Amino acid sequence: MITNRDISSRALLEEALDELVESASENGVSDEVLAEALRVRASEVDESGDGGSNGTGSGGPDDPHR
Repeated sequence: MITNRDISSRALLEEALDELVESASENGVSDEVLAEALRVRASEVDESGDGGSNGTGSGGPDDPHR
């Protein structure tokens, strides 16, 4: 199960990503859809330079899952 926790290191990030990929696969998300979602998210993070916290609800300050 994906937990809400502080990601404070690369190792914890990798662990959380492993959980995300595993959960998505177990719930029928195709590899293609998962890969595209991760590419889009990576692009947002790369463009913003602040971890994607751009206030759009995608990890930003207004995102209720943050």
